[in-house]
Amino acid sequence: MKAFISFVFLFLVTFFFSLFLTETSFAQINSNWQAINLKATTGAVVRVEYQMNPLCQPFEQNGRRDFLVRMATAWISVYGISPKSQVEVEIQSYKQDMIPRGSGQNPILRTYEHYDRKIRLQSGVFSRHAGSLGLVATRVTSGSARVEDRISQRIQVRINGVPLIDPISRTDSFGISMYDRIPCL
Repeated sequence: MKAFISFVFLFLVTFFFSLFLTETSFAQINSNWQAINLKATTGAVVRVEYQMNPLCQPFEQNGRRDFLVRMATAWISVYGISPKSQVEVEIQSYKQDMIPRGSGQNPILRTYEHYDRKIRLQSGVFSRHAGSLGLVATRVTSGSARVEDRISQRIQVRINGVPLIDPISRTDSFGISMYDRIPCL
């Protein structure tokens, strides 16, 4: 009987702990995580949670070896939809030169230098679908080439093939930026 009670107790503790982890955001668990909340015209909520990696990754571009890219580990969740829904997310990258080159703000340009991707989110409990975006580029810098590009993203979310609409841009993609100016380690 003792073994059965221990088993039931362990099962309940494991169940509630796993429920806590699936329904609690990383930003709530660890203060190093940040979150961006977006609300679609349907009322569905898209939440992007990310943590900046302290180390920048070196790479070579245009024959120069001193370029660094800052990455963030990111997750995306969609709330307020049916648990039986199929949710697909597409992420695209854009860049903007942050060094002034004239009197106006530099344009935001589509870039294919960073990994665009499509992912299918997994259904969880309480109408939450979630998945990893993996590493997402946020900034590219080079001292000798006098470059500092802010890398931003456009996220498209489709529920059963129907796109969510951003009420601000009135388009089927949400614009986000995880750009920071913290120096690389």
